[in-house]
Amino acid sequence: MTTNMPYIEVGYRVVPSREQRAIAGFSRGDGQALFAGLPNLDKFAWLGSYSAYPTREGCEKNVGGLSAQPEVANQQLKLLWLGVGKEGFLYTQAIAFDDYLKEKKIEHKSLVTGGGHTWMNARH
Repeated sequence: MTTNMPYIEVGYRVVPSREQRAIAGFSRGDGQALFAGLPNLDKFAWLGSYSAYPTREGCEKNVGGLSAQPEVANQQLKLLWLGVGKEGFLYTQAIAFDDYLKEKKIEHKSLVTGGGHTWMNARH
């Protein structure tokens, strides 16, 4: 993932600093964005998660280091955003991920809206 960053920074008008860099995703892309962004907080300060469904096991495998030193992760993160619709089929899994972050003391903001698993709902 981060191997594409030099190409993007040369080919597009971007500010190449972690404080100006974000990664986000919806549904399956959400898990990919989280598992790319969370272990690379030296490159990303802003993360957005829309209808996340990473399992506890997946989190421990891919981003378990964050829970060992939550204060370091919290200093690096400008914002970790979680959003999900109550009628979405991933609602239960998204709430479990929210609970996992709370348990591990990873600071984040979350928003539960009405509606289902649609991009129009995630835009809220």
